[in-house]
Amino acid sequence: MGINLNRKLVMGAMAGVAAIALTVVGATYSLFTDSGLVKDNVVGTGILKLDLARLGQQPSLRAPVGFDNLLPGQESSSAVWLASNDAASTPKGTLAITIANLRDYENGCGNDSEAELDPTCADSSEGDGMLGGELSSALLTSIDAWSAPTGGSCAAPSGATVDTVMPAATLRSRLATPMAINLPPVSPGHGYCVRVTEQLPADTGNAVQSDSLAFDLTFTLTQASA
Repeated sequence: MGINLNRKLVMGAMAGVAAIALTVVGATYSLFTDSGLVKDNVVGTGILKLDLARLGQQPSLRAPVGFDNLLPGQESSSAVWLASNDAASTPKGTLAITIANLRDYENGCGNDSEAELDPTCADSSEGDGMLGGELSSALLTSIDAWSAPTGGSCAAPSGATVDTVMPAATLRSRLATPMAINLPPVSPGHGYCVRVTEQLPADTGNAVQSDSLAFDLTFTLTQASA
């Protein structure tokens, strides 16, 4: 024989079970935790420092290069600069050289032949390499560089890669133009040897007799990209 359950009783029983289930699912528990403290954390920057010295003239630092008594057809190379990434530096660096502050000087007339071309023999107030100091329009300058061997010596390279930083040209043509040394970046404590060569072409005329010029070389060390 069939069993007839009271529908209201069955529905009430099911609602009670659902309520119990919800109560169980919604329960929370507390988990153990612990913590520690690290104090005074610090972030700082490294440094990039350029050391610049003239070999053969140490301990004098940054002694200027001098070329005297050049004659037409002659060439003269400077004592070498050693441009180093200081040992205290953090990153590797690359070097660029810039020519600046170029000045021509007439220094009076050396003889009658020069006076025929420039009767005033006066310094130019503009430093423009025209009459009043013609040397910067005639002199050819070249710069080359190579990686300094261990120990900081800059003996003439044998089998080393030499980069022509500036092919022979007038100083005025490269004025205020940074010229990069295309060699591997230098690590802290290492450097480049840099040589400057001056040449007075054989066809240079009497206008440059007794003239002189002065210029600045700026060496810029820049952090190498990773």
